[in-house]
Amino acid sequence: ALPPIPFELLAKRDKKSTELFSTRLRRKGHAVISLPKKVTQTVISTHAMLREYFDKESYKDKMKYSLDRSKYRYGFWPSPDMGKEVFQVRPSEKNALWPSFKFRSQTEVLFEELHQVGEVCLMALGSFLHDIKEETSDWEKYWGSLCKGCSPSDFPLASTLLDCFHYYDSKPLTKSCDAHIDYSLLTLVPTASGLPGLQVFDWSASRFVDVEAQSKDASTCVVMTGESMGW
Repeated sequence: ALPPIPFELLAKRDKKSTELFSTRLRRKGHAVISLPKKVTQTVISTHAMLREYFDKESYKDKMKYSLDRSKYRYGFWPSPDMGKEVFQVRPSEKNALWPSFKFRSQTEVLFEELHQVGEVCLMALGSFLHDIKEETSDWEKYWGSLCKGCSPSDFPLASTLLDCFHYYDSKPLTKSCDAHIDYSLLTLVPTASGLPGLQVFDWSASRFVDVEAQSKDASTCVVMTGESMGW
């Protein structure tokens, strides 16, 4: 496994680090970065809270926060055929339903911190592409606009969201999702939960790799390019 790219260097737009990050995304389809200690702590504490919610809350109570999936992209979503359930968090949606104040405040903090990590990743990528193309345009304004996304009312699949997955323990799973590419520009998956399972297709090796299991550091995050990136 390749060593994670330090987040602090990406935030400073260190040329060597942004080049390494961008090259891994383009050649492998993903890159592993380190996370700030504060974000790692938030991931761990939020994971503990979510585990308690998924384990102790009854299915009937969870369904109170389930909405029509054809119209809404937030709230509780059961998927027993895939051996999992998910609570999608989108703070920008004013009509979202929340199980409790603690649930909302904790997940919104994680949302904000991971969103900021995603912004750093996008701006690092934009910085590298600007350098190799030697453009004179205001690339920071353009890539900064990509960080903002759009409102759920404009196009629900395009704005930032936080997926909180829970995989059932009742039976062993060999596959919970078919091969796919996310709609997003970038997808961030923190590995601090200590439950490796994510497989990513490595373009350079032409095979799927157990990217979370390869990471021995609990303060890392897998960054993947999405369909909207157009790569």
